[in-house]
Amino acid sequence: MLQHRPRRASAALLLCLFTAGCASTTGKAGIAPDRTDGLVYVISEGTPEFKVTKPDPLAGGAGAAAGAVGGVIGGLIVWGVVYAITKATDKDNDRALTLAPQDALAWLRPRIIRNLEAEATLAGARWIDGAPVKEAPGRVLTLRLDKWGLRADKSDSDAFLPVVAVTATLVKDSERLWHGECETRREHATSPLHTLAELGANNNGRLRDVITRALEVCADELTARFLGRAAPEPREPGKVEVKVTGKSLGDIEAVMLGTRETPGLAAGRFEARFSELALTNPDLVTLQRLFRESMTGPGESELKLDGTLDGRRFQAKLERNSAGRARLKFEGLTFAAEPDVDTFLDAFARPGLRRVELEGEAGGRRVKRSRP
Repeated sequence: MLQHRPRRASAALLLCLFTAGCASTTGKAGIAPDRTDGLVYVISEGTPEFKVTKPDPLAGGAGAAAGAVGGVIGGLIVWGVVYAITKATDKDNDRALTLAPQDALAWLRPRIIRNLEAEATLAGARWIDGAPVKEAPGRVLTLRLDKWGLRADKSDSDAFLPVVAVTATLVKDSERLWHGECETRREHATSPLHTLAELGANNNGRLRDVITRALEVCADELTARFLGRAAPEPREPGKVEVKVTGKSLGDIEAVMLGTRETPGLAAGRFEARFSELALTNPDLVTLQRLFRESMTGPGESELKLDGTLDGRRFQAKLERNSAGRARLKFEGLTFAAEPDVDTFLDAFARPGLRRVELEGEAGGRRVKRSRP
């Protein structure tokens, strides 16, 4: 929600940014349409460094935070956890997670302009992406990128949220007509959250997508505030609880994954327990698909299956954390040969996987494998 906020000590802003996240705008309730008639030039400024903030496992206290990790440029203590503010480099994967501020501003300006051009109440305005010229004076809407980067999620330090803060100001001559600010919020992030390695893959392709989405949300909230409207509040879906005995694996798959017309439980938050299944070896393909497609989604969830596989007891469990990342464990599964175990596990190697473990048999021998 966009709300009034006084300009106070920066410590409060830091706490908001590096813990649960926040979003707000400040300024007047909305701009009168006649104050935007004519030419409005949309320009941008600001070149903050792209920063990654993550828990520092090596630091024993606030004093150690400043030098424990290579590239550390500052430290912050939140709820007793030392966070290291680092340059945007993932040392473990040798990836430079960095984007040019000009790119962010180039994504932001067109989004704001499209939003405002689509507003009927501002039909008298002509929005121009560029600096004003003397021959055609007009109002100037300045978008300033105040900060941007990534921060580790509180519930999963390997997963990262986008950090974006933008200030918008509308000026005519020397008079400030409107002012607003926005910052990213955790609930706007799309599940699953990604690791630094995932964000840096394909020349930072996924990183660009994540930051672009954050900038779009910020632009939409600034637009709503500019128009004096409340931005829609994202709502976390309620958790559905299911406990069933004796269903077939096909029925369970339908309940969890749904159809094209009706989404299943896996699309939301759930706590599902299915007991006393009677499976045979060919059912492993369906079991694998069920758990793979249930891995990612919004918020904490849990799926448990137990029963028999070719007459022998088995259990399968999936736990999804609030970052939308999953941990899976299979016990009692049997395979014809060891390569079949690797084939089964490799299907789970996708974004959103924290860990998958398997204990069972292959070719009559006990096996224990995990990924990653």
